[in-house]
Amino acid sequence: MGAIEVIDVADNAALQRAASEAIQAAKSPDPFAPVTLVTDSAAQAWALRRQLAEACAPGSGVVNMRAVTLAELMSELARRVGLISPASADPLLAASVVGGLLRADTGPLSASADHPETALLLASLSEELTWCDVDDTSSNLDLAGVSLTARAAIEFVARTRSAMSGALGISTWHDVSAAVVARVTGGPRLASDLGSIVVVSARVPAPTQVVLAALAAHTPVVHIRVTPPAAPIAAHVLDFPDPATEASFAVRCAADAIAKGSNPGSLAILYSTDLPYARLLERALDDAGIDWHGPTGQTLRSSTVARCLFALTDFAAARTTRDSGITRPLLMRLLGLGHLTGGPEPVSSGPARALIRQEGLFGDARTWLGHLDAIATPAETETEDPDEAKPRHAGRLEPHVRPLAALIRSLDLAVGEITSAATWSDLGARLWSTLETLHLHGVWWTVRPEDAATAEAVRGLLLEQFQAIDSLGAHAPQPSAADAAQMLDRTLAARRGRHGASSVGIHVGPVSSSRALVFEQIVLVGASEGLLPPVRGEQPLLPDTARLLLRRNPDDLPTSSEIEGFAASDVRAVAGSADSCIALLSRGALPGRAVGLPSRYLPSGSADRVYSTRASLTREPAPLATGDIAERLALSSSIPDPALLPRIASIAAWASPEPGPYFGDLGIEAGVWSLHDSDLSASAIEQFLHCPYHFFV
Repeated sequence: MGAIEVIDVADNAALQRAASEAIQAAKSPDPFAPVTLVTDSAAQAWALRRQLAEACAPGSGVVNMRAVTLAELMSELARRVGLISPASADPLLAASVVGGLLRADTGPLSASADHPETALLLASLSEELTWCDVDDTSSNLDLAGVSLTARAAIEFVARTRSAMSGALGISTWHDVSAAVVARVTGGPRLASDLGSIVVVSARVPAPTQVVLAALAAHTPVVHIRVTPPAAPIAAHVLDFPDPATEASFAVRCAADAIAKGSNPGSLAILYSTDLPYARLLERALDDAGIDWHGPTGQTLRSSTVARCLFALTDFAAARTTRDSGITRPLLMRLLGLGHLTGGPEPVSSGPARALIRQEGLFGDARTWLGHLDAIATPAETETEDPDEAKPRHAGRLEPHVRPLAALIRSLDLAVGEITSAATWSDLGARLWSTLETLHLHGVWWTVRPEDAATAEAVRGLLLEQFQAIDSLGAHAPQPSAADAAQMLDRTLAARRGRHGASSVGIHVGPVSSSRALVFEQIVLVGASEGLLPPVRGEQPLLPDTARLLLRRNPDDLPTSSEIEGFAASDVRAVAGSADSCIALLSRGALPGRAVGLPSRYLPSGSADRVYSTRASLTREPAPLATGDIAERLALSSSIPDPALLPRIASIAAWASPEPGPYFGDLGIEAGVWSLHDSDLSASAIEQFLHCPYHFFV
């Protein structure tokens, strides 16, 4: 004890060995001695603790070892000295403070104060600067040539911190660090129940380094750093025509490893960028029926429950003293989500939309009620001519008139209550009540993990955190549906649903999710130059010049090149620990500024090229999806199934320089457009006709 012991290792396997040795050394006098493991994230903490426990010899477990993040450790120490840390601040409260200050701003930011992206960028900037003391160095920004807008944004973050401190009593990390060090210096009591501290976090900002150095005087502190050698990754590199084929082949490689006896928990599929690989892998794994765990391919903001909530807030924002706010475009958008009811009968989305189009209903939906009531209760007229034309609403759409009218009446009443809310508590309660009554009936929303997670998150936001906004007093903005929508949008956009249990199936996630973890085999998708590492320019609101001035330690606020170094370290560390690594890349349909060439981290030389989708079907490992298996059999048979001939010809046409008769036609049977046995909507057909390339990508 007395100083932090720093251990440098070359890969994740060496990191886990060093961590195990440090834990066993701490527990050698007493198996129940406390140990605190400090990691980068909660998900990493759980997985790392599990892998360390599995690697321990029988009888030498990791009892009384807890895993926390640096922010969680600092927040716990802050509570012990009577302070409120930045991590304890409610994101929704911070968003409301940012919104209030932004509206009152008269500087360079006022020109874009009403744009929703402004508050989003400022919130992101505040999060990046969380470990920096912006008050100490902001005066030097003028001398460094930082732009006026960047200086205004950094000063805005400083004002936000001051407002949060005044309204909620939140201290900065530097204030927390100083208070904790003062208490630790006075005696060892604060560090007594932490036990030995083992730090495996990739970044240790200056405020936490000072605290760990003070704790090291009373308890052992070991910091294990991964510094892999700057050598190419030993990987088998394959080149595919598009990301979808690439993702499908990655799943086939993982399934092949399982078939050869590998434990699914020892396998990982890692991607360099969420878009589009997270969604593509999710679909390919589900099609193959393979259990997996990791983040889903979409944020909570894009779930059905969230989109219905945003439709309600848009109704309320559009409402005036004369109009209900329920316009045709907004109502059609809401109906497209389905699962709606305004009375005893549910609303059928397709027929209700068809009814609106057929009857030529435009403008304010409140004015439609008279027409809909007239259709629902037609006048009883007798006619002797049986061939007299029936009204256009008669037939299949007539049963949907009453449910649509009931929905409009319910919406009109609910939107009126939402707009008349006098407090944030009332606004949140009315939004949740409307969402629950009109949309969350039955159990449909519990089937999809992202919808269930969104419903739970929205309930907490509206019923608990909206209530806390009223406690801000003078800093609280007036209740507004538009402001509520922006706050909810920022909060839900930062959250992603999770699929599966963390102990079941293969690990699927971004490269950063593999920090400190060890896998026998990894499959790396998106290994193109520009994606691995991702191309990242300097952020206009926080250029590298300002970063160098604002930080005390590189880990406080890394520059754009240093962030690229984190990605390189993560890839080399996990690949160096694996028995085998397969790297896949795509030549076309790449996101961002990527190019169809292998990443600089991969071995030099030509990649093993897969020329087309057809070629990928005939390649080992064999396909897993039912349709792919049938097509592979048809391609290898002299007498293929006639039903598969159009698809096989289409695959061949895509690989041909000249479009053939089936180019882009993936299965038109009996006049029904179909992809993998899923009928396409009119909107999908319209998208294909507008741009076939984007449709198929």
